[in-house]
Amino acid sequence: MKYLTERSKLLAVYFLSMIGLSLLNIFINVIPTTASNNDLDLTYSLLSQILCMGAIPLVGALWARKGSSSIAENVNSLLVDYGYAGKLDPVCILLLIPMAISFFGVTRLLSSVGVLILTLAQYSFPMSASTIYTSPWDLVAQLLLTAMLPAIFEEFTHRGLALDALKRRGSEASAIVLSGLLFALMHTNILQFLYAFAGGCIFGLLAVKSRSIYPSMILHFTNNAIATLNEYADQYPDGAFGFLAKMNDFWYSSTIMSLLFGLVLAANAVLFVFLTIAFVKRCPKKELVKPVTLIKGKLYVDSFRPDGKPKLIDNAFLYATVIMTTAMTASTYVWGLLR
Repeated sequence: MKYLTERSKLLAVYFLSMIGLSLLNIFINVIPTTASNNDLDLTYSLLSQILCMGAIPLVGALWARKGSSSIAENVNSLLVDYGYAGKLDPVCILLLIPMAISFFGVTRLLSSVGVLILTLAQYSFPMSASTIYTSPWDLVAQLLLTAMLPAIFEEFTHRGLALDALKRRGSEASAIVLSGLLFALMHTNILQFLYAFAGGCIFGLLAVKSRSIYPSMILHFTNNAIATLNEYADQYPDGAFGFLAKMNDFWYSSTIMSLLFGLVLAANAVLFVFLTIAFVKRCPKKELVKPVTLIKGKLYVDSFRPDGKPKLIDNAFLYATVIMTTAMTASTYVWGLLR
């Protein structure tokens, strides 16, 4: 292991996290059980988030940093590198409120585009069982499991561990795109790939430019929370969040209204782009850790640490992760064609 670089060590930890997630996925879906869908969702959410996206990445990240420094010093440097110590401009904080709400519209638009593409490809959509809400407490539990925990642990793993690994060598843009790709493939579901990839890239951009993980956590939480409230409203249209169900019924009441809703979502996406540009402009300018470096006759200016391009050993675990998660994602597409 002494020949592994910081990038390869951290990507090895990420690969181990994805193996744990894959094994858990197989266990939940293959092992016969009499448990209800709600109980299975509860078990999977807790184990996948706290164990696979929390404990494994945290312990692994600290292992990759081990050396002469104490555990406390390693934890402190980890928090800094992952953006937990980043401070946001007050204007940026205000911008995050409309950005978070607008982002849900962006994911809804991209989800619709993905459904259209899969429909044209003659994909047969699964009849997945939704969560059964028997009381408001079920809503609280789902907000915790599907919004709060992912915003904490999935962001730690992807905008923390994965992004920190990818920025060790190479460009800022490649780190953002690759972390977005890993985030999309982590879902191992063709239905979620398009909007998860776009969302992952947006989260990575915000984390890089603001040098803080909190913007991506806020957008992630808000998006998942609104989706959960929509699901709850569909089952209780006369409840406190029934207006969400009535809005959906209104927009999908006819073909013309659906087309108009598509235009509204497109306008919302434009608004989100302008808000994001305004947010990035308010962020502090990035300071290079080292001066611009000349490596083999080329200047490296667009990098966090200008150590040159990653070598094969740097990306070995990245390739392994992409191959494994791509195969699992592709299998959901093939299954949809054969079903």
